[in-house]
This record gives sequence, C-alpha cells and structure tokens, in this order.
Amino acid sequence: KQNQNRYNNFRYTDWALGNFFKKFQTEKYYEDTILIITGDHGSSLGHKNKIQRMPYGYIHVPLIIHNNKHPAINKKVQTTIASQVDLGPTILDLLGISFENKWVGDSIFQKTNSLVPFVFHDDLGLLTQDKLYYLSENKNYLFQRKKHSFKLAKVSERNISQKKKLLLSLYQTVYHLLGSNK
Repeated sequence: KQNQNRYNNFRYTDWALGNFFKKFQTEKYYEDTILIITGDHGSSLGHKNKIQRMPYGYIHVPLIIHNNKHPAINKKVQTTIASQVDLGPTILDLLGISFENKWVGDSIFQKTNSLVPFVFHDDLGLLTQDKLYYLSENKNYLFQRKKHSFKLAKVSERNISQKKKLLLSLYQTVYHLLGSNK
C-alpha cells in the first residue's frame, strides 16, 4: 500500500510536468527561458536495509535542463557526477557568461572534478563515479556501485581513514567559505 501511494505520487508528478511543458511551449517567453527542474533529494522507494545496500535513489537527484536555444542539451543524458552546487556555474555557462569561478561547483558541461560531497540528514557522504563513502554519526561505510545500487565494500581501515579526512576537509572548507561569505 505504501509503495503504491508513492508510485501514484510519481505518476501524478509525471503527468503534472507533462501538462506544464505543453502549456510552457505555447508561451512567448519559451524561446528565451532556461528551465531547470530538480529536487533536493532522491527517493529510495521503500528500501529498508540501507546499511548493507544503498539504492542509488537515495543520492540520485533528477535534473532536467531545457532551453530551446540549446536543443542539443534537451535530449542529452548527462552521466557526469554532479551536485546542486554545480547549478550556478552551469546556468552561467549556458548563458555564455564568462566568470572567474570562486564557487565550489563547476558547470556540468565542463566538469573535471569527479568527487561530489553531500549531506544526507545528519550524515556526510562523498560520491565518485563508482564508490560512495558514507560517514554517519558513529560508523563509516564504503559502498561499491553495482548497477542501480551501492553494496557495502570490504576495505581497509586506512582507506576509510583517508576518505574520512578528505570528506571532513571538504565539508569544513565549504562551511568556512560560506560562513565568511567568500
């Protein structure tokens, strides 16, 4: 029953977005608009055993960018690992505005960094193309990507310690930059 309700929510969202797009394309501002649709978190679809295995939906957040002046991006599936901090530089890139990047993020069309730190509830995470390091309040985990989920990996304590240092330093750097308005 709970999963059925969630699927109905997805169906409604799909219908509402389709309806919005039909109306949006008839508006005079359609030609000059960059439309960005995203969320602030993924969805697990009711997965219960999140420590041994973590569905990709926990951290995968859909991002749709539509712009009639850049039709090549409208049908492209971008597989670059990215985060919401990449939205600002991506928008400026689409607008053709050159800027000195003092942001934490990069344009997803020019992204060279394959590390994405994130916050999930009170926990911290670090995502790469094939691994997920997850630092919870009392335990550290390293997951290996397997198709559409991450499975708990057996790794050395040294490897986890290195990932923890990297993640904490990234988090503290961003916290400092935001706190000092840099």
